[in-house]
Amino acid sequence: MAPELCKEDDYDYKVDVWAVGVISYILLTGRPPFYDRSQTGKDGIYDCIINDEPDYDILSNCSSDASEFIKSCLKKNYR
Repeated sequence: MAPELCKEDDYDYKVDVWAVGVISYILLTGRPPFYDRSQTGKDGIYDCIINDEPDYDILSNCSSDASEFIKSCLKKNYR
């Protein structure tokens, strides 16, 4: 879920780009880019999506093109 959706802001097609980045991250690393360590429910994961950054170090085993692609898809401030 894109940060705009978590914050219930207006959104456009860029949330789909975010989704592609999340799916790509999962396919390449085997784990989601955002997860709630405290397991406090949907509000916890929403906070993680809005405030945290994914662990990009785990992408070191991937090609630089794949890593840059995912980083560009998961930009929170795309303007």
